Amino acid sequence: MAYSVGYIQSSRCMLLTFSGAITTIDILDAMQDMSLYIKRGKYFTSIISDYSGVTEFNVFADGVMKIAESTTNFSTQLPNICVAVVAPNAVIFGSSRMWEVFSSEANWEKNTFKTRKEAETWLCGKLGRQTE
Repeated sequence: MAYSVGYIQSSRCMLLTFSGAITTIDILDAMQDMSLYIKRGKYFTSIISDYSGVTEFNVFADGVMKIAESTTNFSTQLPNICVAVVAPNAVIFGSSRMWEVFSSEANWEKNTFKTRKEAETWLCGKLGRQTE
């Protein structure tokens, strides 16, 4: 598996961490795994999707569109989420920005950053929390 899904109880944040070679299917699977947390009654207010460990990004424009469609559908179950994407690589960063545009109908506030620190600072500002 090229990803892990975690839940940070104290901040009600989902943490998706991707590593190695990833595909569209990996991202869609990670989103599906997030829905399992909802079924268990663990609701969250934010998501950090971290691609820092990715060495091969095999997601193309049609895949980004599928991910955006899935995002829009998922947002109906869980509206008003803040999503911070960590994308240090230029290709991943551009794909994430494309995803932001394609998923504009989702009721989520989304932003893409080069570093995890920038992502966390933005999320904390949006959620009214202090950064550590």
